[in-house]
Amino acid sequence: MLAVRLHAPRDLRLSEEPDPVPRAGESLVRIDAMGICGSDLHWFLEGGIGPIQLARPIVPGHELGGTIAAGPRRGERGGHRARAAVRAMSIPAWRAG
Repeated sequence: MLAVRLHAPRDLRLSEEPDPVPRAGESLVRIDAMGICGSDLHWFLEGGIGPIQLARPIVPGHELGGTIAAGPRRGERGGHRARAAVRAMSIPAWRAG
C-alpha cells in the first residue's frame, strides 16, 4: 500500500508500506478519498499543534471516506466513523491509488 508520512514540517514522503491485516473485531477500509483540515495544516506547517510536536513520522489525515475491504461489514461504504474500527497506522493519507 502507498502511504504519505509527515517526517518534519513541510516534509511529506510517499512510501510503500506493508498491507495492513485487520485483527479480530476490526475491519480494513480501502480509502477512496481523503481531505485535510486545520489540524493537518498545523502539523504540516509547524510540525505539531502547540506543545505536541512530531516525535516520529506520522500518517496525517482523518477526514476520509472509503469502502470496507475486509471484515464483517465488507463492501459497505462509510466516512470517518468507519475509521474507529481500524488501527490509525493502517490508514494511508490522501488518495494513493
